[in-house]
Amino acid sequence: MLLKQRLYSGAGNTFVVELLSSNLPLPTAEGAQALCAEHKVDGYLGLEKKADHQYQWHFYNRDGSAAEFCGNAARCAQAYLNQSENIIEAHHETRAGKIKTWTESGSHWVLMPEVKIISEKHTIDLEGQVFVGLWCDTGVPHFVTNQRSYRFDFWKQISQKLRSHPSLEQRGANVTWVGPAVHGRPLQALTYERGVEDFTQACGTGALAAAVFLQSKWPNEKIFRINMPGGSLEVKNQDSSWIMTGAVDKLADI
Repeated sequence: MLLKQRLYSGAGNTFVVELLSSNLPLPTAEGAQALCAEHKVDGYLGLEKKADHQYQWHFYNRDGSAAEFCGNAARCAQAYLNQSENIIEAHHETRAGKIKTWTESGSHWVLMPEVKIISEKHTIDLEGQVFVGLWCDTGVPHFVTNQRSYRFDFWKQISQKLRSHPSLEQRGANVTWVGPAVHGRPLQALTYERGVEDFTQACGTGALAAAVFLQSKWPNEKIFRINMPGGSLEVKNQDSSWIMTGAVDKLADI
């Protein structure tokens, strides 16, 4: 079988995905960074097969930094495995722990890592502006707060400073902004991601973080459709766990 690198989009969040060959060296941070730059994508995911339907992740952000997890990359990985190997369900070992992906009725799903609430009302004083939000870990750390009316360039500068604020400890955090939330209306969110160092078209762990943030407002809600610039992600609270799906598109074989 010819193993291929492929470009995938998970609601606009883009990746190089490949099934690694057992007789070749594992990918390096430098190699992943070069691939991301060449193909102008957000991240790289190499899947190392350990057993039938079981894979070890080698995942890197655009800047070559190793990321703990990525929800959209997980769905893209499942699409890759389903389309190239006809795999319906797979299990993955990531830096955030073990996760499961599966394909059902044409949609690619991921069982997200266990959510860890670090602080429900974390306060950051940034040069006299006070931001209060949810600090949580949904596979990667997120600081989630309400959107404010900024010019986009200023909004980006604020996010750059928040993501590495000393109160968020050494790892820092992705910054997820949640728009005005009215029950029954579309829910908006936007994430500034570490390692990409910019806003992305979509962020799976950010959509989950937004859903957890909104569930404190609506505790009986079980399904959240989070609209991000690249598309909509559906996040469900099911049996005390969170699962997620959304659009996945194969862009090209490399």
